[in-house]
Amino acid sequence: MNAQMNAGAVLHDIAGTPGARAPEAETALAATVQNLVASGDQAAARELFSQIVGRQQRRASRIAWHYLRDAADADEAVQDAFVKAYTHIGSFQPTLSFEVWFTRILINGCLDRQKARTRRSPVSSQRQLSRTRNRLAGRSSTIPRSSASARSIRCADASPGRRLS
Repeated sequence: MNAQMNAGAVLHDIAGTPGARAPEAETALAATVQNLVASGDQAAARELFSQIVGRQQRRASRIAWHYLRDAADADEAVQDAFVKAYTHIGSFQPTLSFEVWFTRILINGCLDRQKARTRRSPVSSQRQLSRTRNRLAGRSSTIPRSSASARSIRCADASPGRRLS
């Protein structure tokens, strides 16, 4: 309970109003969580960290969806990032921004998931690579059906002595 009152005071002092979103507020909360973990008060640390989760959840979900383009994968990546941030809160440097630190954890997790997805699906990645190459070359990946049909008809009508125009 004392930790919650302390967190409320930290939020009010930094953000101006209780619950207002400011990057400095998360940094101050994370520093308090770090101190609580170091002192062995895990329950209070988890309670305070849950406030950070509540404040960062939507932003983290948007970032993860941007990288993964799959809601289920994005939700898992966000949850994994919060767990990793909590378990590694001891390495957080309170002089830096918590938001930047957490975002880096999240993005690295999303990139790892993308790599794993690519390794699991080589056919899909080959198709994507082929589409990208064709797009960069300025042509479509398939020949329109009408053009292919017209070519086959012209070739069938051509006798060995006639020229194709």
